[in-house]
Amino acid sequence: MNCVICSSKTKLKYSLKSAQIYSCIDCNHFHCEISNSKNADRYTVYNEYEFALKKLRDKNFTVILNHMLRHVDFGASGLEVGSALGWFLKKATSFGYKMTGIEPIEINYKKSLSDDYTVIHGYFPECCFQDLRREEKNMILSYSTMFLNTSKKFTI
Repeated sequence: MNCVICSSKTKLKYSLKSAQIYSCIDCNHFHCEISNSKNADRYTVYNEYEFALKKLRDKNFTVILNHMLRHVDFGASGLEVGSALGWFLKKATSFGYKMTGIEPIEINYKKSLSDDYTVIHGYFPECCFQDLRREEKNMILSYSTMFLNTSKKFTI
């Protein structure tokens, strides 16, 4: 498996009940493969995700955002499709970007609002056409889970 950031080889770092976590040998980006095991119930997967991946995602976001600084102006606006609990919104904001999240899962949406993130509730792209400024330039689009958070009508 190759790294999605720098294309170098990855190696297995951690093996959990419901996921395997790989790290890049060059840039240290982490990648998670969720297993399709029938033994991994949703509760186990979510708890392992929160416990094991939050710190790893934070490290990944730092790697990604450091690369972005080379290409995207400081202060640019960003849209994260499927912002979940707002981890990327928080990190990108700390790098100086003005972020908006789109989150279809109501509990995640409410949690993000309570953490004072700018979040639109619904599915991409329909939910955001009225809320986004069309004249915005240099918009960042983050979509690591985009296809889980798009309506069935949306096609590429």
